[in-house]
Amino acid sequence: MPWGEATGFLSLHDVTGGYEKIARAAPNLPMEGLSRQHAQRFVFPYLLGSFAWVAGWSIERVFAVSVLTLIASITIGLDLFLRRKGISDRVRWAGILLWAFSPYVFRYYLIAHGMANDLFFLGGFTIVLAAMIDHRAGWMLGGVLLAMAGRQTIVFALPGLLFFIFFDGFWSRRQKAAIAAGLLFLSMLSLAALNAVAGGFSGGASGAGYFLELFRWIFSSDSSVPLFIEHCLRCVLPLVPLAAALAGSRATDFSPRSVALILVSAGVAAQPFLFGPVITGQNAGRLAAMATLPLMFLFVLNAKLNLDLKRLMGLFILMGVGSLHHLYTKIGPGNAFQFCLCQLALGGALFFLMRRWRLVSA
Repeated sequence: MPWGEATGFLSLHDVTGGYEKIARAAPNLPMEGLSRQHAQRFVFPYLLGSFAWVAGWSIERVFAVSVLTLIASITIGLDLFLRRKGISDRVRWAGILLWAFSPYVFRYYLIAHGMANDLFFLGGFTIVLAAMIDHRAGWMLGGVLLAMAGRQTIVFALPGLLFFIFFDGFWSRRQKAAIAAGLLFLSMLSLAALNAVAGGFSGGASGAGYFLELFRWIFSSDSSVPLFIEHCLRCVLPLVPLAAALAGSRATDFSPRSVALILVSAGVAAQPFLFGPVITGQNAGRLAAMATLPLMFLFVLNAKLNLDLKRLMGLFILMGVGSLHHLYTKIGPGNAFQFCLCQLALGGALFFLMRRWRLVSA
């Protein structure tokens, strides 16, 4: 879909009101005032815009190439990492299918190239989780910095990361203190630096200013029960397929790693929920879908399944049908309500199948 058509069709204010202005102003910073939460994410739009200026490419072309490169890099990187961890091919592919076939994880960005910032965040987030699982503190800190430059949502993952650092038992007490201090220091320092630079060409409250927006809205005269229910569904629905697969396969335990992954997922999903329906709006599903990555790791690391090629192909077809969306695909559910019912049905089917395919010893 062409750039202008996509931004209009999906009402991409993040692009038209922020990322595009930053990219087109490169190698300078924009002079006009942007909203603070968009300006704080200036790093990658600025770099992409500067590359377009040097290479003589259009902004649209640079963002499109970036989206395709990031999707390929994240998917291949995940597969290589999980293979190195000894995850069987079929369980690994099943987990990636359950995650990547969400309508919000990749498909949205194939339509809206201007939202590449989210994929830069997702790349950094992937590094963070892989490094956490691999006990590589340096890589974890680097991933946090990369993710922070894409979206400051990574702040909501810090409680889960700190839980893992202190309760996993891999590091000594002194190492735990040093890693935790480094994580908090670099996170706050990078957040302050982004805010300081963004302050030169933006105004209004930062994203942190919306942290309690849900509660302000609930106690305002504009709140309504139907809108609150809709907001809750938007925030929960992207998690349903993987959560159902986890429940059916019983791929959870109370190890520090598993609890940390759940806490990280809950923290990231809490961001669109706490920002409320007015601020988050229809972006809730896209933002909540970022919380599915830790659940995918939890699934592939713990699931013990009897998966043959026939079952894997069946899962591929099921997830393909389940990925149809009322806005993002030409065929599929006719409206948001039908899409909601399809996702709930998909979750029920996945729970049943994973329960049936679970090895008895699991």
